[in-house]
Amino acid sequence: MNSGPRDGLSPTPSPAYPDAVARARWDGWDDGRFAGHPVVADAVLEDGTAHEGVALDDATVLDGMADDVDLGDVRITGAGLSGSEITELKLADSLVLGADLAGVRWPGAFLQQVEVRDARLTGADLTEARLTGVRLRRCRLDSVVLADAHLRDVRFEDCVLTDTFLGGARLERVAFVRCDLAHADLDGSRLDQVDLRARLGALRGAVVDETQVMAMATRLAQQAGLVIRPDRGEEPGDAW
Repeated sequence: MNSGPRDGLSPTPSPAYPDAVARARWDGWDDGRFAGHPVVADAVLEDGTAHEGVALDDATVLDGMADDVDLGDVRITGAGLSGSEITELKLADSLVLGADLAGVRWPGAFLQQVEVRDARLTGADLTEARLTGVRLRRCRLDSVVLADAHLRDVRFEDCVLTDTFLGGARLERVAFVRCDLAHADLDGSRLDQVDLRARLGALRGAVVDETQVMAMATRLAQQAGLVIRPDRGEEPGDAW
């Protein structure tokens, strides 16, 4: 299975704007890409399952547990995988639509060039997962566990991430656009070019450490309506 970069993945992103980086590197899949894929209805995922170049409709996991599942260039529609566990999951160059992934356990999962739309991942456990070039739109990710995960070039749009746990995670060039991050726990995570484009209220109760606060200070001040003036080295009282 070829899981390398495809379809215009930019090799030299600009470091200036995290959101621009996420958008420039990949802007999601065109549905037409998967139009000619043969449909596998009521697909069952079990140990050693491998699919490439197909459309999986209403997929389930055999007996709720599977190991070593490798999916590439697939469209997954209406999957009912809630509460199931897949170890050694590899998902690349794929589109996931309207799936119920609540409570799934995918420890160490590898996702690359994957777009997820209108999915429910409430309570999903993605500990130590690696997400590269992933885009999530209109998804529920409340109480998701991403402990010690590595997110690189990931974009969340219009998602609910309340009570999400990101302790120990590494986030590189990650954008949160119009997302609800209330009570999310980022304590101990490493943030590099992360765009937290959420209203201040959407961050209420989020847990961050002092280093992260300093990194986010300018953006939070701008959202609060403060005008940031360069420090000219004036002595106290000079402004008066």
